[in-house]
Amino acid sequence: MRNIKWVNFIHIYQPPWQRPEVVRQVTDESYAFLVSCLKQFPSFRLTLNIVGTLLDQLAALGCHAILTDLKRLHERGQIELTGSSYSHAFLPMLPESEIMRQIELQEAALRRFFPKYKKIGFFIPEMAYSHRVGESIKKAGYEWLILDPQSAKIAPDTNSKYIDRRTGLAVVFRNRKLSRTYPPEAIFNLLRQRSEVQEDEIIITASDGELYGHFHKDWQDHLRKILRSPRIETLSVSDHLKTLKNVSPLYLQQASWETRSRQLRRNNAFSIWFNKNNPIHKRLWQLAYLAIASVAQQQHDPNFQWARRHLDNGLASCSWWWASEIKTSVFAPIGWSPDEIERGATELIKSIRSLSKLGTREKMRAEKLFSDLMLSIWLKHWHTYGRT
Repeated sequence: MRNIKWVNFIHIYQPPWQRPEVVRQVTDESYAFLVSCLKQFPSFRLTLNIVGTLLDQLAALGCHAILTDLKRLHERGQIELTGSSYSHAFLPMLPESEIMRQIELQEAALRRFFPKYKKIGFFIPEMAYSHRVGESIKKAGYEWLILDPQSAKIAPDTNSKYIDRRTGLAVVFRNRKLSRTYPPEAIFNLLRQRSEVQEDEIIITASDGELYGHFHKDWQDHLRKILRSPRIETLSVSDHLKTLKNVSPLYLQQASWETRSRQLRRNNAFSIWFNKNNPIHKRLWQLAYLAIASVAQQQHDPNFQWARRHLDNGLASCSWWWASEIKTSVFAPIGWSPDEIERGATELIKSIRSLSKLGTREKMRAEKLFSDLMLSIWLKHWHTYGRT
């Protein structure tokens, strides 16, 4: 029978502008469910990325019980935390200064809520790897990355420790197929199969934490069933890396956890967040770059901190995702929501509006970009989706 070592990476996040009732609902359905399983099974270990803006949202909404539980689980060693981007910004499209700011803000947030946090591993939002992002992560002092196998030019082996030749970062690759299911159910089914494998089988999954209870209801209690099994051992990513003896250097290529092979062939690895044929994507990035430049030039503005806060929130990758019109998985809706695009774009324009010393001409340029963007979003929506 199979014996499985399960390396489970979970990413939890809500957009910075998410409605409070939605944050509470997801907390009750997913985050509390995961915490209850960790408390019930002390041997259950996982690696967690919790985005800094979500930590701040939970604190602002008074969700102190879940934050306290996460802190205790971290201190007990059941949860390993990773660095990331504070507001889930799409890093490959940002200048280095913004990448480093996002990394530093995330570290500060983790230290506020988890005093014993030490930076070791890093999760890039959307697993969107580029060489420039990798260099920034190495510069920030991290040791390993978790990526999708599309970033490897070979079929990864879970028994090998991969080292990026460019940066020296260790790299762990998830099992894409199992990660795109509900992993506990998939592993439960594997446990019931006979296997000729003599050694322990290593399975590495990486998925959104909201899958556990919010997007997928675990009616059959698969997670608890596998955690009760003596044939399952759970490991954090760092613990898994410590067990590996075979070292394999490799060159990485840019890709995300949604990238398809045909997109790589077309040199369009990040089409969900920047599709050259998507005018809404293009206008969103034009507005984002204008906001970045405007805020950078006005660091002595009396409203600079407000402008920066709006800009950080506006760089969250959700706006571009919701403009993609792509359905990424069976658990995900189609990537189209004019309201969500507008919420992110509004944060960007607010960052510019907040700057009292910014000239009228620059503000009018920004307002023109914003109004053109809104017009294109809603015209497309009613033309494509508004028919009865």
